[in-house]
Amino acid sequence: MLKKLSLRNVRLFKSLDISFNKNITVFIGNNATGKTTILESIYLLGVTKSHKTNNEEEIINNESTYSKIIGIEKKNYQLVFNKNQKKSFIDNREQKKLSEFIGNLKVVMFSPIDLNLINGSPLIRRRFLDIEISKLNKEYLLSLSNYKKILKERQELLKKISPNDDLIFLNIISKKLIIEAKKIINIRDKFIQEINRNLISISDDKLEIIYNPSVKLSNIDELFEKKKEYDILTKNTNYGPHRDDIKFMINGSDVAFSSQGQIRSLVLSIKLSIANYIKKITNDSPIILLDDVLSELDINRQNRLFEIVGDYQVFITSTGVENIKKEILDKAQIFYLNNKSIKEYDINGKSL
Repeated sequence: MLKKLSLRNVRLFKSLDISFNKNITVFIGNNATGKTTILESIYLLGVTKSHKTNNEEEIINNESTYSKIIGIEKKNYQLVFNKNQKKSFIDNREQKKLSEFIGNLKVVMFSPIDLNLINGSPLIRRRFLDIEISKLNKEYLLSLSNYKKILKERQELLKKISPNDDLIFLNIISKKLIIEAKKIINIRDKFIQEINRNLISISDDKLEIIYNPSVKLSNIDELFEKKKEYDILTKNTNYGPHRDDIKFMINGSDVAFSSQGQIRSLVLSIKLSIANYIKKITNDSPIILLDDVLSELDINRQNRLFEIVGDYQVFITSTGVENIKKEILDKAQIFYLNNKSIKEYDINGKSL
């Protein structure tokens, strides 16, 4: 259980310290009061990346040059970054690599941005896969890092050569790339199979994730050799894990033909299924972060949601208590945010 969160120079917060004492924490406030920033900060402690931006300068308070996030759970987790570098600490001991920090604090987040998993580009879906697998698999994180470095080398080489050049160096780089590609494809495939086996739904719909690799493991060596000249002519690596995609299905049909309500429920169900899978293989319940979720769920889906997350520590944001069942609020620690300030209140709106 996350017991305390401290923020320094994180978006609109110059300094914020919050202690938690219940499994359910609810943050109430208007838009732009910092509710999502609190959830984003917890997420950063888990994966070292924001769910909102790839530009971490946006996270740093514009009156400062750095941000610091500290979370106390079983251990003390600390992430410090400026526009040039990022450092991580566990129990005040600096981690040599961010990969050693990622996944220690286990988190699963759902926010409206996640609906882009359905309507967005394959890049968004690959990033989703990479983040979720990296929380659990250090081998995957290493292979992914190696693959990106080798792919960059191959891309640079392809820009300089022609089919008539000596291709020895290209062949060497391609073999290195294929080694890492096989590991990535294999792990992605197994991960999706496991999630499908552990799928839980907050609706009556039947869900499924389908993995669409750009190249199959069985013929990746042959394909790279066959398409070598095409890669040289196009000056691009046209196949590999960097071209993979996934597809979501509801009741046997592509989710693209579903309603907005079904899409929201599907994505939320996928995130809850991942939380369930993490708990199953690590025997440790991840923290669940629900950003602006409940207002879009009917009472049946809310009931199912809270049945599923009953054993987890859950953080919820909302613009008002009217969107949340009283039975949930009775069990929750409630904070109200307004004009950069935060105060704890009881269920009746009385300041604590």
